[in-house]
Amino acid sequence: MTFYEVIDQLEKQHGHTELWFYSGTGETEPDLIANNIANWKWPKILKRNGRAVAEYTGKGKDWEFMGDYKTPDNDPCSPPSGACRLNDKFIALCILFNY
Repeated sequence: MTFYEVIDQLEKQHGHTELWFYSGTGETEPDLIANNIANWKWPKILKRNGRAVAEYTGKGKDWEFMGDYKTPDNDPCSPPSGACRLNDKFIALCILFNY
C-alpha cells in the first residue's frame, strides 16, 4: 500500500481526523521533511497521542498498518515530539518532491 493509500484509509475507513508524520530526521517543518526524503529513518504515521498507526516497510514505497490503527485518537493532548502535522500542505510537498 502506498503512503497516500494508507492516509486515505486511516481517514475515511477508520475515522482519523488528526495524523502526524515522524521522519526520524529530527526535523518538524513540513518543507524540510518533504525535501529530505532520502534521509527518512523508518518513518511512521502517528496519532496525536504519539502512537504509531502505520510505518514504512523498507520495500519500495510500501507502507503497512500497525498498532491500534482502527481506533482514532482525538483526545486533547500535546502533539507528538519530533513530528509534523500530516495535512494537505505536507502531502502536496511530498508529491512535489516525488514521493
